[in-house]
Amino acid sequence: MAVGAGSWLRAGGGDEGTVLLLLHGLGGTADLWEGVMDEAARRWPGPWLAPDLLGHGRSPRSSLYEPGQYAAAVSEAVAGRVGDAPIVALGHSLGGVIALTLATGWFGLDVVGVVGVGIKIAWSAEDLEDMAALRAKPVRHFATRKEAAERFLLVNGLRGLVDAGGPMCQGGVVEDEGGWRLAHDPASFPDFVPSMDDLVRLGHKPVVLARGERDEMVSAADIAAVGVEPTEIAGAGHNAHVERPGAVLDLVLGRG
Repeated sequence: MAVGAGSWLRAGGGDEGTVLLLLHGLGGTADLWEGVMDEAARRWPGPWLAPDLLGHGRSPRSSLYEPGQYAAAVSEAVAGRVGDAPIVALGHSLGGVIALTLATGWFGLDVVGVVGVGIKIAWSAEDLEDMAALRAKPVRHFATRKEAAERFLLVNGLRGLVDAGGPMCQGGVVEDEGGWRLAHDPASFPDFVPSMDDLVRLGHKPVVLARGERDEMVSAADIAAVGVEPTEIAGAGHNAHVERPGAVLDLVLGRG
């Protein structure tokens, strides 16, 4: 585990072969891939890499949070480790947008396939107003790490799925002079709507777009509207990578 040029990075798996790049969603951290990492240890033959995105977890904050900035920071962090190796990018929610952005080839990585899970595709004016309100909210502090971790789980839709004292919360909270708070920079709540049609088209790579069957943030119709056949993950909601990590890795192993 190290801070690369741009993003804090967690690494594991084998030494050679196709790299599995794990990109978490808005408000999350690399640690939320713990279940997928465990599956990959048994089933993925090559290395895997999982960064904390800019403004999240242990990575530095940025003055600008757009797909290109996220992708550039990820590329800087992983380029020295992957070299010319092919990469399959698996992204959850915002991480899926970044995976598609990396697949354009504009950031120097050889992304040969993308699996996006739970990417929000349809944005309303009200959604963007909600994001603006969240960006403007003052940072909330808590007296204990546990209280902050419970808040981390709540805002990420993980209450009841993840233990507040467990490893998945490790990078999600931090202590400063005011007490314990979420590590996530609220300035990163998006003020943009990703052009999914363009990202899918520009990548020229095999793309799998999936949703948990109970995910209220994206519908099968939303996915179909960008020209990709939707895949549904049974028994899962928005955080399918946490709820059903084996099924999510199956999507990677069976892509194309």
